[in-house]
Amino acid sequence: MDKKNGQTERLKILVYRAEGSQRVYSNYVEVTNTPLDVSIKFCDLKPPANPEELEKTKKDKIVRIPVLSEIVLPVEIAKAFLEALRSQLEKEKK
Repeated sequence: MDKKNGQTERLKILVYRAEGSQRVYSNYVEVTNTPLDVSIKFCDLKPPANPEELEKTKKDKIVRIPVLSEIVLPVEIAKAFLEALRSQLEKEKK
């Protein structure tokens, strides 16, 4: 918001995808937090690529998946993000 002549003007925020940036698919999310921020790690969990990988996973009982993107939000922004997600999901129910 900008104050001009004692009045508050609303600024419109226009979101766009920067050249070279890409969309990331994620079917696994890990969320952690500190008192100051919330970290969201986005991953794509895929099935084992071959029988050897499957056997190793069964033996170790561990699945390692790379983090494709990590977003760190201040707590207040994370709360607003949560409300935005709730609002969008409520629209889907209707």
